[in-house]
Amino acid sequence: MDRVADWTSKKYKGVFVTGILPIDVEEQEIRLTVPAVSFLGREDVQPNVRLDASSLLIAIDRQGFWLGPLVWNGQTSKRAVSLGDFIRAFGPESSCVVGKSRTNGRVTWQSRGVRGNFTSLGGLPHPSDTACTAPAHVQPDTVEVFDAVWRTGRGLHVGDTVVWMSALYPRATLHKDGWWLVTRTNDPLWGTYGQLVAGIRNGRITYLRLVLHAEGD
Repeated sequence: MDRVADWTSKKYKGVFVTGILPIDVEEQEIRLTVPAVSFLGREDVQPNVRLDASSLLIAIDRQGFWLGPLVWNGQTSKRAVSLGDFIRAFGPESSCVVGKSRTNGRVTWQSRGVRGNFTSLGGLPHPSDTACTAPAHVQPDTVEVFDAVWRTGRGLHVGDTVVWMSALYPRATLHKDGWWLVTRTNDPLWGTYGQLVAGIRNGRITYLRLVLHAEGD
């Protein structure tokens, strides 16, 4: 069943999203506060949408990203997030396939509905190392979630319809890599790109992708 019944156009201040997080709305700025991390989710929070407490959040902004149990604040962290951090958050990967370069790896956590492309611009410590054997030295370029348990800050789940996506993200734009739900503009390294992207097949969301480009940090 599509999540249309809970959609309204009203604006609230000081609302609480059931089972998820306290959200304070100050004009157009929305703050999500978790231990040691504060996100300013201007683009990806719809405070009046009821969210399922059993779902997992995927979100991003200029300060950092949130991927279920893995919350990363790039403003306060002294290093870039690595594959090692993902393994600590999601457990051992179900597969890791080395790419054309040994510094590239395609990593999947099948039971968690997570997969990602990891790489390094700085090389690896030893000639025999690969992205799969040196997880502390490779960073996520893109990460996707592909299970219906995952949802965005506005309540868009993997498996939802394009119609529902358009209701939640009326400013989303279609590009070659999918629908840009959250857009980063004028980045000094990467230009303008979609930070949170929805992949569509047969009218439904098949995955949600974070574009992190952490290898450039």
